[in-house]
Amino acid sequence: MGEVHIRPMRKEDVPQVDAIAREAFPEEPSPPSFKRSLRYPARQWFLVACGGQADDGSSCSTGAERPASGGVPWPLSWIRDLFINDHPPEGKPSPAKEHVIGYVGMEKDGDRCHIVDIAIRRSYRRQRIGELLLRSMIEQALQFQANYLTLEVRVSNRLAQTLYAKYGFSIVERRSNYYFDKHGRQEDGYYMATGRITSPSYQALLDQLKPATPNADARVATR
Repeated sequence: MGEVHIRPMRKEDVPQVDAIAREAFPEEPSPPSFKRSLRYPARQWFLVACGGQADDGSSCSTGAERPASGGVPWPLSWIRDLFINDHPPEGKPSPAKEHVIGYVGMEKDGDRCHIVDIAIRRSYRRQRIGELLLRSMIEQALQFQANYLTLEVRVSNRLAQTLYAKYGFSIVERRSNYYFDKHGRQEDGYYMATGRITSPSYQALLDQLKPATPNADARVATR
């Protein structure tokens, strides 16, 4: 598959991210408004995974703004430039258009960050890209001084629950009929949360878990 890297989502990524969301969650009554979400980078933000080949078969750019580590964190001012002003940070060249293969979204509420979505293109699933996105967002939440992480996941999505448990999430409660689709079908969801992610024990967990790399078995979605 080649190199995969994570970066903040930009306005030009919205059509690709929207297509990924529609593919991953085809039964949802309506897709989220990613363009609207980008207006509030201090409270709501998205990261995307780029790599592989575009639909026309051409290889993707590796991106001019990628950190040397291939992951996060990015300063809030940098993310604001990319989200709102639609230009790269000062001193950085304009990035080339890239092939987006997955995304993760998060909302900040006080000292808590809530993961709202993780989705991967169907042809790139089961390659640990979801785990790479999850870990990247955890690192970003730490930079934004969050203390706790939360999310909801379908009761039937055992594979995602296993991944979340690996990164310190545990089930707090079961929410009846939390999910519903455009056909009126309903499913319970689990509300999961971490302990304090700034604690020594959680930092030790992150140190123990090697950074996720592609080409291993994991399929992730928060719905």
